[in-house]
Amino acid sequence: MNSPVSPVASGVAEIAVRLADEGIPVRAIARATKVSSEDIRDVLHTALDQGLIVQLPRDDWPVGVARDRHIP
Repeated sequence: MNSPVSPVASGVAEIAVRLADEGIPVRAIARATKVSSEDIRDVLHTALDQGLIVQLPRDDWPVGVARDRHIP
């Protein structure tokens, strides 16, 4: 996360890690932060390596499920 070549601002990276820790899917985090899912995934892999999260969240919400049924 603290890589000088990271295209993700440190504040956005911190938020992404907190959202992932809450179980929010990778692509949902990307949409909310307006950062590519590949960049978010890189941030989360770094966070996983650093022990900031214990697992990566799922890729996205299930298809065809209403918003009010989204469960992290």
